[in-house]
Amino acid sequence: MSISTTPDLSVVVVSYNTRALLVACLRSLYAQTTSLHMEVIVVDNASSDGSCDAVRSEFPNVHLLANGTNAGFAAGSNQGIRRSTGEYVLLLNPDTVILDRAIERLMAYLEAHGEVGACGPQLRFPDGQYQRNAYPLPSIVGALYELSALFARSETLERALAPDWVDRAEESRSVGYLSGACLLVRRPCLEAVGVLDEGFHMYGEDVDWCTRMWHEGWQVHYVHDAAVVHYLGASTGDTAKRRLKEMRGKIQYLNKWRTPFYVAAYRATVILCSLYRYGRWQVRSLLGRDPNAETPAELQLYGGMLRLGLGRSA
Repeated sequence: MSISTTPDLSVVVVSYNTRALLVACLRSLYAQTTSLHMEVIVVDNASSDGSCDAVRSEFPNVHLLANGTNAGFAAGSNQGIRRSTGEYVLLLNPDTVILDRAIERLMAYLEAHGEVGACGPQLRFPDGQYQRNAYPLPSIVGALYELSALFARSETLERALAPDWVDRAEESRSVGYLSGACLLVRRPCLEAVGVLDEGFHMYGEDVDWCTRMWHEGWQVHYVHDAAVVHYLGASTGDTAKRRLKEMRGKIQYLNKWRTPFYVAAYRATVILCSLYRYGRWQVRSLLGRDPNAETPAELQLYGGMLRLGLGRSA
């Protein structure tokens, strides 16, 4: 009787100038995923920090695809997905560290829930604090909640707008979408929905992918008892720039999935929240009430959000 050589799991890691984090990620992956027949594919998007040499030196069994240019996360992920042969495919950011056999826990969850096409773990910051990884699909209501929390900093308004899906970290459940930082997909689901949309350079492609899963009849679940550390934004710069890229990705997503009227209403929500925060800062400054409450980075963020809402480059 022949023994199948098909891997249980294919892990796709897209890397760009994250050498030290990439090495730590791969070390944790191998250390915490010993019960699975696994292939690991690293797609390097033209790093200049010696990432490829580090992978070749320490992880000779890794399939390394070294690109000459930075094609973006979606295109790099698709390279790895097309190369993969496993029954399950895991997208994994290089700025992650696997904790307590998290990938094996995710695999067990999918095997126990046949209706679920993809699942993702609880994400944590390096200090152990919870990092959100369970989201509804982008909407105006969601934008009101998130932007009120970001701009208004009003606990009363947050509670009023917060739907029942917000931050239930200790409960495995269905969600609109999960971060592509660590996302496990079963092969039949992948075959049904296809690869990532390469029209998204970075941010938005995971939202779009999960949306297509739902449209094809597959559920997407958050798994609370699997945990992964995520050094958020290691490849994408400071917090303000990352948030602006996230917002740009959401608007691109809405342009694909919603009507022009809905997109206009979403942009109007962003504009109003941005103007509110700018105006509040100006009034407090004129009245001498803590005029330095906002940092330069925050003011840069408000301005960028306003420009995105108006349809201009952030």
